[in-house]
Amino acid sequence: AISAALGQCHEQWNGKGPRGLKGEQIGMSTRLYQVARDADLFSRTGGLDGAVEVARSRAGT
Repeated sequence: AISAALGQCHEQWNGKGPRGLKGEQIGMSTRLYQVARDADLFSRTGGLDGAVEVARSRAGT
């Protein structure tokens, strides 16, 4: 499960990732990983409010 999630970690909801997976074709574990990764990164650079703002702006992408 972990290797599958990491194998899809650059996919995007809109299908513009390297393998062209989109939407629910991207595994749930990958989507959870992406949210956690981005929340960690953006909370370090812009604080919690910044992380939430970035997540909302990227919803559906």
